[in-house]
Amino acid sequence: MIGNAVVTYDGSTTLPVDANVATLIDAAAVTFDSVTTDGGLDVLHWTYNPINPDLNFLHPGDTLTSRLRRKSTTVMSPPAISR
Repeated sequence: MIGNAVVTYDGSTTLPVDANVATLIDAAAVTFDSVTTDGGLDVLHWTYNPINPDLNFLHPGDTLTSRLRRKSTTVMSPPAISR
C-alpha cells in the first residue's frame, strides 16, 4: 500500500465532526496473498479487514468511499543460459 486510504463522505473529503475513520483508512487493514507467476494470468487475492470500524455517523442514504493506492512489482528471473 502507498500510504493510508483517502475517504470521501457523500462526495466530499469533509467528514462529519463525529466521524472517526482512523481504522477505515489504515493501510494495515489491507493484506495481500503472494503469487508466483508462471507467465500466465494469475490472481492476487486481497482482504480488507478494518478493526472495529465506527460507522455510527452514517445515516440512511449516505455514501462513504475509501480509496486505497497500491503498488505492484513484477520481478523477472533472468533467462537460463545454455552452455
